[in-house]
Amino acid sequence: MLKEFRAFAMRGNVIDLAVGVVIGAAFNKIVGSLIDDVITPLVLKPALDAANLSHLNDLTFFGTVNMECFWHLSSTL
Repeated sequence: MLKEFRAFAMRGNVIDLAVGVVIGAAFNKIVGSLIDDVITPLVLKPALDAANLSHLNDLTFFGTVNMECFWHLSSTL
């Protein structure tokens, strides 16, 4: 059974899959960083300026619900 697995692993399929997983993980980190550090601030800054807010925590819905309590809830889940 070990010889069969070794033959399967050396055919290249497992090695190709491992390389794909590593490249996919790196690409995921790059895209996540691009979204978090570049795109979100570019979109969020003008929206906050238009709403006369300095921080996202100052945002309220319907004049009474402060979004800060939701941010804390979502970070603990």
